[in-house]
Amino acid sequence: LLIMIVALVVLILLIVFISLIYLGEYFIKSRKSKNSLNEIKNSIKTAIFLNPLSGCYYDELGKYYHFCYQNTKNINMFNLAEENYNKAIQKNKINGFYHRHLGELFYTAKLYEESISEYKKAIDLYPRDVFIKFDASRIYYLRGNYKEAIKVLQEAIYLEPNFVRAHYLLGIIYDKMGNKKYSQLENKTALEIYNKYKDIPKIEYESILVGNK
Repeated sequence: LLIMIVALVVLILLIVFISLIYLGEYFIKSRKSKNSLNEIKNSIKTAIFLNPLSGCYYDELGKYYHFCYQNTKNINMFNLAEENYNKAIQKNKINGFYHRHLGELFYTAKLYEESISEYKKAIDLYPRDVFIKFDASRIYYLRGNYKEAIKVLQEAIYLEPNFVRAHYLLGIIYDKMGNKKYSQLENKTALEIYNKYKDIPKIEYESILVGNK
């Protein structure tokens, strides 16, 4: 009898747990149909309340506050965005996108050293993600660290030879360094790739690579 009671309790707890997960997903998806920022925030917070173990919900709340900070430059919004991105990272330490999003927040705030630190962590977790590498290269470029920017861009191009924006940025950096030959070569390559694929139907990933988005 005791075994049956324990099994019943475990089953009930499992049903409740699964129900909370589904409800959390319902509220996180419902944010897209909301008409105000406050309603969006409340939907995300409700999802977190129902399933506080999900890192992606904290990440979504971080994006919400990040958006608010971009539009208001309110330091409280920055702090809340940083706090929630860090909570997302704590919930799932192997998700490189959470580090990327925190890096984007620091980039928005012009905290370039902090931003690059987060991008490095993201690259360590996702070494084959060319878009993370490209974002990191832009920060190196802005900081005048052309050598590191070139290194990261070349890694991205090695993985995706048709990455138009990577070729284009590489051309800009070579021009800044006074290397006109390599600059013209990269610009020519970028243009050739773009013209070759611009009219071919592509999935979103491919469209970004060849400069259509």
